[in-house]
Amino acid sequence: MNSIKKYFGIFILLFVAGFANAQQNFEDFTFSHDAVKERKAIPYPGLREADVAYQKRVERVIDTREKQNLCLTWPRNHMGKIVFGKVLDGTLVAYRNDSLSSVFTAEEVIDRGAIKEQKQIPNPNNPDDIYDLIDTVITTEFDAEKIQKWRVMEDWIFDTKHSVMIVRIIAIAPLFKPIAAGLELPETPLFWVRWDETREKVLTNQEMFNPFNDAARISMAHFFEKRMFSSYIIKWSNAYDYMIRDYEEFKDNSMAALLEGERMKQKLFEMEHDLWEY
Repeated sequence: MNSIKKYFGIFILLFVAGFANAQQNFEDFTFSHDAVKERKAIPYPGLREADVAYQKRVERVIDTREKQNLCLTWPRNHMGKIVFGKVLDGTLVAYRNDSLSSVFTAEEVIDRGAIKEQKQIPNPNNPDDIYDLIDTVITTEFDAEKIQKWRVMEDWIFDTKHSVMIVRIIAIAPLFKPIAAGLELPETPLFWVRWDETREKVLTNQEMFNPFNDAARISMAHFFEKRMFSSYIIKWSNAYDYMIRDYEEFKDNSMAALLEGERMKQKLFEMEHDLWEY
C-alpha cells in the first residue's frame, strides 16, 4: 500500500513539473520578458499657449495590412482585440465621434459592431409544414481580430520654447464597415478613445513583436509615439471640417485624394525643415 502511494506521489510530482516546464516554454524560451510589462507611461512635458507658434490638426489612417504595420495584428497580442476588450470591461471610455464629447456604453459598442441579418426559418410551432416560415433576426457578434485600419487624430505643433516640432496624438479609432440590409457600407469609426488614457492604462504595457530582435520587444505606445507606422492623411483642419474625399474634385477619384494626402504630408515636412538654415 505504501509503495502504491509512493509511486502515485512521484507521478503527481512529475506531472506538475512537466506542466510548469511546458508553461514556461510557452511564455518564453530562456527568460521572462518583463521590461514592457513593468513599464510606466511617462507624462508629456507641459506646453504653454504662448510657446506655440504653429498648430495643425491632422487625421490619418493606419492600414495594418501594410508590411510596416503588420505587428499591430500579431496573433499573440492583437491591438484590435486589446482595445475592444478594454472598452467592453470599462477600462477605456468609448466616444461617439472625434469631438470626444458624447460616449457609447459597452452594450452600444457591441450592438454597433454586430451584424444583423433578417432571415426566414421554419416555424418551430409547425415543423411539418415546410412552407410555414417566420422572420427572425440572426446576430453575428463583432470580431475584433478583423479590425484592419486605425484612424489617428493628432496635432502638429511647433514649440518655440524648445525650438522643436512635436506631434501629439489626441485620439484613435478602429475602423469597420457596417452592414445594413445585407449591404456593406463605407468604413466608419467603431468608436473613439482618448490617446492619453489609452496610452497610460493599456498600450504602454502591451508588447509588440520585433522582427529584428526578440530580446528588444517594444510597447504599442512606443510604436505610435516614435512614428514607426506607415499611414496616409485623410483630413486636414479646415473651415468646413471636410475630409479630403468630401471636396468636389476628389469625390469620384480616390487616387487623387490619396495624392492630396501625400501633398499635405510633404507640406508638413517642408514647413518643419524651412524653420532652419543649413
